[in-house]
Amino acid sequence: HKDITSRLEAELAGIPPQTIYMGWETDPYQPCEGEYRQTRQVLELLLKKGFSASILTKSDLVLRDTDLLQEMNEANISASVAFIDNDVRRLLESSTIDTEARNSALKKLKAAGLRTSAMICPVIPYITDVMPVIDMVAPHTDKIWIYGLSMLNRTDQNWQKMQSILENHFPDLSKQIETVVFSKNHSYWEKLRQELEHLQKDRKLNLSIHV
Repeated sequence: HKDITSRLEAELAGIPPQTIYMGWETDPYQPCEGEYRQTRQVLELLLKKGFSASILTKSDLVLRDTDLLQEMNEANISASVAFIDNDVRRLLESSTIDTEARNSALKKLKAAGLRTSAMICPVIPYITDVMPVIDMVAPHTDKIWIYGLSMLNRTDQNWQKMQSILENHFPDLSKQIETVVFSKNHSYWEKLRQELEHLQKDRKLNLSIHV
C-alpha cells in the first residue's frame, strides 16, 4: 500500500510505545522490499514514535536497516531456519535465500550490538537435522526457538501441499513422516525433546523447545 505509513500512524495513535512484532504472518522482507522499502518506512515511523521492533524473517535484506534497529530500544531480529541441506530447503522454501546467508546475517546483526534469535521451524521428522542447525546459529543468537511440524488434520491445505512434496521427493519416508506429524506423543518427538533438553543443559543454551 502506497500510504502505509499514514495508515500505520493512525493505528498507533494513542498506543503507548512498545515492541511491535513483524513477520509472524508475512515476512516483512519480501524480495520486492528491496525496491519499495515499505518495511524501512515502517521502521522509521516506529523509531520516530518511540516504538521498537521484533522481526522474524528468512531474508538478509534486514541488514540494510541495521542503522534504524540500532537506535531502537532492544530491537530483536530472528531468522527462520530449518534446513542445513539447501537442496531440501529449495523444495520446501523455494523463494528463500540459503541457510548460510541467513546465518551470516545473524552474525553481522549480533556484531552490530543487536539482540538476535533463530527459529528452527518446522522440524520435519526424518528430514530436518536439528542439531547441526543449532550448532550453526548458536554462536550468533541469544535464543533459539524450536517448533515441530504441526498440522490440524489431513485435509489441511498446508498438509496437502507438504504431502505432495514428500510423496514426490521422499517416497520412502512419506508414510513415516505422516504418522509422526499426526501423533503428538510419538516416540520421535519424545526422543528429540530429550536430546534437546540434554543439549540445553550441557551447553547452557537458551532453547525454547516446542516439539
